[in-house]
Amino acid sequence: MTAQPKIIQIKLGDKNYPTLLREIPNAPEKIFVLGTLPPPNLPLVAVVGTRKHTREGKLVTEQLAAALARRGVGIVSGLALGIDKIAHEATLNEGGYTIGVLGSGLADKSIHPTTHLKLAHRIIEQGGCLITEYPSDFKATLYSFPARNRIIAGLTLATLVTEAPARSGALITAKAALDYNREVLCVPQSIFNERGAGNNKFIKLGARVATDWRDVFEAINLPINEECPMAVTKLSQPEQALYNLITGAPQHADQIIKASGLASGGAMGILTMLELKGLIKNVGGAQYALRG
Repeated sequence: MTAQPKIIQIKLGDKNYPTLLREIPNAPEKIFVLGTLPPPNLPLVAVVGTRKHTREGKLVTEQLAAALARRGVGIVSGLALGIDKIAHEATLNEGGYTIGVLGSGLADKSIHPTTHLKLAHRIIEQGGCLITEYPSDFKATLYSFPARNRIIAGLTLATLVTEAPARSGALITAKAALDYNREVLCVPQSIFNERGAGNNKFIKLGARVATDWRDVFEAINLPINEECPMAVTKLSQPEQALYNLITGAPQHADQIIKASGLASGGAMGILTMLELKGLIKNVGGAQYALRG
């Protein structure tokens, strides 16, 4: 039986504090994490936008988030209504890794919006995590969401805005990304779509235009491979959870199994399957690492 994850506190000076987040000038002194932090080798991109999206906004978000997830990019968003929810779900449906950054505490009774409690559980169950700077019982406020947005920008190499009006919380995230010298990409919008006016505004200010996943890869200097590596993203939930624990540095199988919370026999079988799929390698002495 898989152990239930516990909320852990990570301080700014701790070794496992996210590297990119540590670099921003207003990094939180501590964060609370529920679930599995991303492996150091995983590139992270924020996908954000309006709560009141159009049909086209939904479709483009699903398409871009899924395409990135299929190619091994982790998707970060705010677990909010609208575009955030779509981005998380599109990633999970591809078996990809996603992080929900909250403006509330991580206790079930504090998750905001309450309608996304099942989505929050699904993120954790599929090997992702939830992150906040607020204690477990903290209820979201009008001011905690803008503060949350800087964490979304700080965790990621780039922020992708799929659809946002001229006044939108998503643009706070994009502005923070610019301030942190991270890439900002926007999907261009019709001049008749007021819900996408913020995208065109930021493109005028110098944001990159994004029309497909290749634009994102180019922005964050990832090699463009037209052959989609489906093996990584079509893993079962236990396989994905175990794969997320493995890094480029060799780790003993016992260490990996203990961190996973899985039964020893089942976990060893999963490690063998990941090795057969060419995703990890046994470097000797029952130590495993990502295949380079």
